[in-house]
Amino acid sequence: MRLWRSQEPSVARQLAFDEACLKRLDGEPDGVEWLRLWESPAPVVVLGAFGERAAEVELEACERDGVPVLRRASGGGTVVLAPGCLCFSLVLSLPARPGLVTTALSLDWVLERACEGIGREGLVRAGVSDLTFAGRKVSGSAQRRLRRALLHQGTLLYDFDVALAERYLKTPARAPAYREGRSHARFIGELPDSAAALEAGLARSFGARDGPREEPDISQLMAERYGLEAWHRRR
Repeated sequence: MRLWRSQEPSVARQLAFDEACLKRLDGEPDGVEWLRLWESPAPVVVLGAFGERAAEVELEACERDGVPVLRRASGGGTVVLAPGCLCFSLVLSLPARPGLVTTALSLDWVLERACEGIGREGLVRAGVSDLTFAGRKVSGSAQRRLRRALLHQGTLLYDFDVALAERYLKTPARAPAYREGRSHARFIGELPDSAAALEAGLARSFGARDGPREEPDISQLMAERYGLEAWHRRR
């Protein structure tokens, strides 16, 4: 697995890179798997593929503050990305990993290794696709599956301003039972680790190493999807 620590400042382009890596591996099942690590330099709201803007996002607050509202390729809930939120994207070959045949199994595999890599006592699985520390959510996950490749997009909070979630996200209509009706401020936590420590732990646990990298062409995805306001606003 190849390690890609990306400094690209555009979250729209980061999302396009994830999808481009997924599609390339789907067409080349013996190709390169990826662990991509990146962080948004400013607050951005990101909807899941089927998310509803009006129901999930405080749109007036985002507009007043100039916070973009984008959409990713994977499902799952709406999140705020900002400094202090490490994003990790795994692009995996399904022919090479037959044990990931279902979403439940692939979530088990990824989250177990993420916990092992971080090595923090008290970091545990909660709900379907979350990790918690000291009873608060510090990681969320979403996936997209093609015929021969899988994209896992996850977050790890380590120095995150939870007030951003309070300001830009509505309380979700559907929430995991372990949330117990808590507000964003009482539900979201953070890990007592640095970004560098989290990155090193993930790379070690997933066996990702630096090496020659040919970045995929995202021009078509940007032209048809991630660069279009109409695509981000479609629901």
